[in-house]
Amino acid sequence: MDPARRAAGGGGNRRDPLRADAARIRNTLLAAAFELFAEQGSETSNAQVAARAGVAKGTVFGHFPHEALPAAVVSGEVDRLVTATGRLPKGGSPGAHTVRRRSLLPWSDHRRRRERHRE
Repeated sequence: MDPARRAAGGGGNRRDPLRADAARIRNTLLAAAFELFAEQGSETSNAQVAARAGVAKGTVFGHFPHEALPAAVVSGEVDRLVTATGRLPKGGSPGAHTVRRRSLLPWSDHRRRRERHRE
């Protein structure tokens, strides 16, 4: 799989899945980036992400070319919110269901369509 597709959230692609170790490293990078973005904002560097994840800077670029890392972090968080709000009881939180239906699902669906189009 080309790095851009992998950075956009690929890796679940049946034709070219990430190896288990590559998927583990990718997830470690995403977690480190999420923490650093929360602590320092968008000025976080790939070198800082690499240091937090305990890998070489080139590893970050291998998984997330150019500016793909922030987009991958945001995509992962939106997917997590879609899943979490989908588990809410139907009558429990109408506001959360409205946010899911109007904001999260359309964004997530758009991203998935773009990924399928690239394949």
